[in-house]
Amino acid sequence: MGITEKDKELILLLCERKISIEDFKTLTKFIANKEILKELLYETKNRINEYNDNNYFEALFWRLPKILTFKEKEEIYQEFLLQKFHHEHEEMASAFQTIFNNNT
Repeated sequence: MGITEKDKELILLLCERKISIEDFKTLTKFIANKEILKELLYETKNRINEYNDNNYFEALFWRLPKILTFKEKEEIYQEFLLQKFHHEHEEMASAFQTIFNNNT
């Protein structure tokens, strides 16, 4: 299932910080799965390159509601930790270590 036009508009408002995550959740039941999340994250590449604006990637990666298995979450972190087009590397590495480090 794809993303409705209404959800696209709300995602844009969330990324532009015009609505809070609480408002977003009130206005839609949208929850990204792995495929949709990856698609949305890769769509931010041109915006980051053109405007040096990382807010969209940051909002999608950290704040957009998502439903991912532990394995899918790990795969997303690994894939986007290696990408050079965004500015979330330090935050991602720290979160990755916190979530996935099994050395206790």
